[in-house]
Amino acid sequence: MEVTPASESASIVFDKSHFPLLYITFTARPMTDADVHDFCREMDAVLQGGRKCFALIDTTRQRTAATATQRRIFADWISNAKSRALSKLRVADALVIPNPLIRGAVTAVFWIRPPVAPTKTVGTLSEAIPHLEEHARAAGLEFTPAMRARVLRG
Repeated sequence: MEVTPASESASIVFDKSHFPLLYITFTARPMTDADVHDFCREMDAVLQGGRKCFALIDTTRQRTAATATQRRIFADWISNAKSRALSKLRVADALVIPNPLIRGAVTAVFWIRPPVAPTKTVGTLSEAIPHLEEHARAAGLEFTPAMRARVLRG
């Protein structure tokens, strides 16, 4: 199983054990600016492998919002030409955001700055499955029962 980082105190955890599913968890630990930079580097590193994938970003455990500096780091990364080119390998993203106000704000941002990959914001893990499954299959990727179980496990 490939889960990065190994630290239990990590604020962002990448689980690549069911690749091409990337299960990314934003934990209860507050993010640091370094954590956000690490997230961006990790995502780019995965995509530099040249293989298609799809991502579930699970924020159900996250307790603090990104700071203004962290939002800027994310925005710069999303706008970076290299990162945008690499993101074309992501066939779908699902963002699980339980708070409807935050989910609405994210959706509004995506209207202004559309993501490269087809992206859906949902309130629960189970709501993410149809979107990921549909786009994975359309791209010729499997969405296995083990992937479904991983998503539902959280």
